[in-house]
Amino acid sequence: EGVLGVLSGAALETYVVGRKLGEGVEIISGSSVSLVRDPINAKDPNAIKVLSADSDGFRALGFLPRELAQHLSPLIDKYQAVFVGVITSVPKNSFDVVPIEIMCLQRPSFEEMEEDDLLTLKSMCGNVFHSIASGKKHPPTIAKYQQNFRLIIEEAVRSNLHLFTDDEKFFLESFTSMSDDSQRLFVRLYTRKGPWFRVSNLSYPEILDCERAVNELSGASYVCSYSYGSILDNNDLKELLNLLTVSELCEIQQILKKRCWA
Repeated sequence: EGVLGVLSGAALETYVVGRKLGEGVEIISGSSVSLVRDPINAKDPNAIKVLSADSDGFRALGFLPRELAQHLSPLIDKYQAVFVGVITSVPKNSFDVVPIEIMCLQRPSFEEMEEDDLLTLKSMCGNVFHSIASGKKHPPTIAKYQQNFRLIIEEAVRSNLHLFTDDEKFFLESFTSMSDDSQRLFVRLYTRKGPWFRVSNLSYPEILDCERAVNELSGASYVCSYSYGSILDNNDLKELLNLLTVSELCEIQQILKKRCWA
């Protein structure tokens, strides 16, 4: 059974990310957690929610990292694998990731599985182990400015929860569910003179993929992204033209002249 046998016997080290703000879920080292799929998640159809049990039932603690959920979700959806976990330590700050170990409580049955399906399952398990190993080499870290911004959001929600509508609370809480790249890029842009920025000119050493971060921020309505062919009003168009270099403006002028002469 090889890699499939290891899946059911291993304790896989990972983290809980995207913790809910203002929920007040107590983190206790050694307490159990359950993993459930969240297929209707607007930001990630592969999302796996981490639930913590308390006196009021199960409460959402956060999510598995996106990279791990991408490979673990097909095992749950297609092969009915069941995963549980345990919190291994308590983070210092309320917005830090929570270290956990997860185990496969119920693995797929191999007896009646076709050979092609078995090979696919082995590949999925291999991807899970690779993602776990990558997470150990590059554990989640939080930049100081990112930490401060999240602390401001958390304090605003905690102290003034009654002032926010459900949509506003969801919007603020969605920030911590986004990737580190997206969070860092938003704070970076928020503190710069804008409001328009060229994606091709965005470059920060701590942000691995600015374009992907822009797409995620746009999907969560934290930024508005426009590409070739987008329809803009005159005010937006004027502001965008201010971002172009002289040579780019001259090139546009030449194109417009050719179209007028055609």
